[in-house]
Amino acid sequence: MKNNFWTVFLPTIYDLRCSAQGKEMEIRTKDAQTSFEMRFDELTQENLRAQFPSKHIEEFIEEIGNPAAIPVWTIKGKLRWGSQWLEIRESEVRDLQHGSTVSGTILLNPRSGFSYCKDEFSVG
Repeated sequence: MKNNFWTVFLPTIYDLRCSAQGKEMEIRTKDAQTSFEMRFDELTQENLRAQFPSKHIEEFIEEIGNPAAIPVWTIKGKLRWGSQWLEIRESEVRDLQHGSTVSGTILLNPRSGFSYCKDEFSVG
């Protein structure tokens, strides 16, 4: 970034957008294999409970130290790198290569989740 202007040299990037407040970012590739949106917010505990209903929400708030304002990153999109391909939706993540899904808005010490290493990736 220079003078509030993004400069991207990757030939596969079609569009990169960042809001003036820096709370939203969007990336799209020319081949449409990747479309990624990220939003940054700070929520009160009450707003967090309303936006992310979960049986684990109280445990989650306690685990992070019971703060008055809670930073939240919302991520959506389709991401492809190498042979791996994910779709991140509002309340689920799908491994498009293998067809497995993790769902829910708050995962705290879950029995399912992401597993990633250099040679292997799985969701579920």
